[in-house]
Amino acid sequence: MSQFVLVLGVFTILLSLLLGLQPRRFLTLADQVLNTRWLFAAALLRFLVGALLIAAAPAVQHSEIVALLGWLFALAGLLLVTLPPAVIDWMADRVTRFSPAQMRLWLSVSAALGCWLVYVALPTAI
Repeated sequence: MSQFVLVLGVFTILLSLLLGLQPRRFLTLADQVLNTRWLFAAALLRFLVGALLIAAAPAVQHSEIVALLGWLFALAGLLLVTLPPAVIDWMADRVTRFSPAQMRLWLSVSAALGCWLVYVALPTAI
């Protein structure tokens, strides 16, 4: 299971770097996902990633933090489908008003999280 954490970390790093080059593309994508039926797919993906992180936690370093991260992902996936449409619209409006600098800041935090996931998974994945 540590391979999942490793692949998730590498994927997060690569996606953050690619979207950091064109932050407006991410804003357009976020607006499309939050305002369509793709919201349910995103919530399901977030829930599944959380469940897999919880399952993989015993196989990696800092397992308590990885499990906590998994619970946060899973709960966020569940919460995303239970929020009223007005709240979803507010979130979409807020995210799409980010400046490119703000978006790059959030993407750098995402890349740092990906680096940390690679760090915790690497010694046990090899």
